[in-house]
Amino acid sequence: MTITDRIKQQGKPLDTIEKECGLGSGTISKWKNSSPSVDKLLSVAQYLNVSLDFLVGYDCPGKSVNQSIVGDGNSQNAYGFSCSTSPLEESVLLAMRKMTDAEKARVIQFAYEIIDKK
Repeated sequence: MTITDRIKQQGKPLDTIEKECGLGSGTISKWKNSSPSVDKLLSVAQYLNVSLDFLVGYDCPGKSVNQSIVGDGNSQNAYGFSCSTSPLEESVLLAMRKMTDAEKARVIQFAYEIIDKK
């Protein structure tokens, strides 16, 4: 499935997406045969509220950039990557998304300290 196909799956007309994202007419259709720039792809992902990973085929289907990256506990995409997490891991991810980068670094450092004590 191409990037264009994944965009079409979201149910909005391509011309509307292009206009709202400041892209030229026919730009998204051209992505069937060429690679878009990251800034254009990011603009479309944000507009559709999906992840860049989803658009390029490396993510659990349909996960939003504003949702948890975890899914139903055992999703798998066409490339065989698993998106499996426990409810506790999901809670940690959701909490970390609310933290600053400095706070995230402290949490990661603390986690490694716990691991090293084992």
